Amino acid sequence: MYADPNITVIYQNNDGVITNPMSDIGNVFFHSDFNYLSIQNKVTTDVTFPATPANTFNSWSFIRVFDHGLNYKPLVLCHINTLDVPLNGTFVYSMDEGAEGAQIQQFYSASSSTSVGIFYGRTSKRSASLPSFTLNMTFFVFERVL
Repeated sequence: MYADPNITVIYQNNDGVITNPMSDIGNVFFHSDFNYLSIQNKVTTDVTFPATPANTFNSWSFIRVFDHGLNYKPLVLCHINTLDVPLNGTFVYSMDEGAEGAQIQQFYSASSSTSVGIFYGRTSKRSASLPSFTLNMTFFVFERVL
């Protein structure tokens, strides 16, 4: 680590990254001259996922959670508070491959040009439907870095 009143750098193996961080970016863990993403908005709310009818195959829908009010499509990350797990990539909420066929529920966080929400995919190759469920989630909307 290097720090003075003008710069802070956390790095390994190469003092040259203090003044020229791009010369060995793989060894730079933090450099105060870099623009990092900052959180524009943080929203915690309950999200209700609709019931899945019996004999549904590969059905995807977008559940709008809130409008972000930005003039760009932001990066969004999410934490599932109910389960205390991050929502990184596709999260398989339930999966059961029984004798009657598969039942799968999966989702991921996403944004559009106007809103933040969840893409929810489900399959129920059975005569029984899957009930709706609600999860408490926190969405982190990131500021655009130019």
